[in-house]
Amino acid sequence: AGHGRVLRTHGARLGRAQLKLIFDYAGLGIRVTDAEGRYQFVNDRWAEMLGSAPDELIGQNEIVFLHPQDLHYNREQHRALVAGEIGHYHLENRYVNIFGKSFWGEITVTATANEQGQIEAAIGFIIDITKRKQAELALRETERRFREILENIQLLAIMLDAEGNITFCNEHLLSVTGWQRDELLGRNWFTRFL
Repeated sequence: AGHGRVLRTHGARLGRAQLKLIFDYAGLGIRVTDAEGRYQFVNDRWAEMLGSAPDELIGQNEIVFLHPQDLHYNREQHRALVAGEIGHYHLENRYVNIFGKSFWGEITVTATANEQGQIEAAIGFIIDITKRKQAELALRETERRFREILENIQLLAIMLDAEGNITFCNEHLLSVTGWQRDELLGRNWFTRFL
């Protein structure tokens, strides 16, 4: 069948109340969808992230809560999962809760199959990574501003990695020395110039 690991539903089974208790205290969002992507089960944490009660989400399609820019790739991954081409997938998605507020979620989805190997559902485990994504964005913006300052300052500016290789040089350094940027980047400052 497909690549990767598919959970099989057989053997001893936990009762629905036991599973709900485990899922609700897991600390991460857990949802089960059918082949069409409709919620069959959501735990309290996932419902909380979406701003809803768990029972109000049952039957709704997950795509309703996905950011429009993340829809296509999610649909393709879900299709491949249901078709048995892959056994699981892992994505970072933007979601939009019922209040219109977006957040980032890191989701791992695994197919579940019956004893005949037919895909029955997809179990997803979601962690809210909004703070991490905001920190990454803030860091990229800080780096962009720093490079902009270095590029426009009327001083010679150069950055080296831990081995002494040139990773950045500003336009002022190039105009003073007559070197081209591609002559410097990646070269070792200490062996070439000292």
